[in-house]
Amino acid sequence: MKNLHISRRAVLQAGGAAGLAAALGLAASSPATAAGSAVRAAGTTEILDLGAAVVQFSLMSSVLVGDTVYIGSRNLDPVRIIAFHVPTGKVVGETVLDTGYSIQALAADSTGRYLYAGVLQNSVGTLPNLYRWDLATLSTKATPIGRTGERDVRDLSVAPNGRLYAVGGGSPTKPALWEFDPASGQVVSLGIPDTGATLARAVAATDTAVFFGAGSTLGGGGSAGRACLWAYSRATQTFTNVTLGDAGRSQHP
Repeated sequence: MKNLHISRRAVLQAGGAAGLAAALGLAASSPATAAGSAVRAAGTTEILDLGAAVVQFSLMSSVLVGDTVYIGSRNLDPVRIIAFHVPTGKVVGETVLDTGYSIQALAADSTGRYLYAGVLQNSVGTLPNLYRWDLATLSTKATPIGRTGERDVRDLSVAPNGRLYAVGGGSPTKPALWEFDPASGQVVSLGIPDTGATLARAVAATDTAVFFGAGSTLGGGGSAGRACLWAYSRATQTFTNVTLGDAGRSQHP
């Protein structure tokens, strides 16, 4: 695509509209046009549109899978994930998510096949806030897998067995620990470990346990609890408080 810029001086010198048309090479009597020749008149300049020099992409999250960094956007519409291939320095894939305005949480399974994303939303509703992208086919769009019962997803972790765990907040209810089972395709709540917390910000899953880190926002109110850390036993399906006490030792024996 050609993008020509003609100065005001050139237009005046060319003598108005007719001269401008001639300057742009639009005159029917132009020898080059009439002859179909690609040779340009001496003294003319061709300007080519090479595309945008800078493309804004504000980011909020990222995770490295193999030699590709997957980056979640922030305050972009639509919200999206790009795949940046580190060795070549090129974006090799992109997917758009159907809901949310930012992606704060990204996590990949142990095989590197699936990338999970959790979004922040403007309001509580019934729209999905969890997505999965098949990294084997980057041209395939990420698909929604369900929603937690909270407005925002703040962190994700995938256990070695492939189950996804999510935490967040932003809803009238207290933050819970959420689990997605790929076998059943269901997202379920495993319970609310701390009724004093107003926002959960961290989750980490192992073979036997899931750790849930939470605290309170500045608007949590006088009844809001302090920072806490809980361990969920996958065998007994119970929570244990493992928060460090003021003396620097765990409250859990």
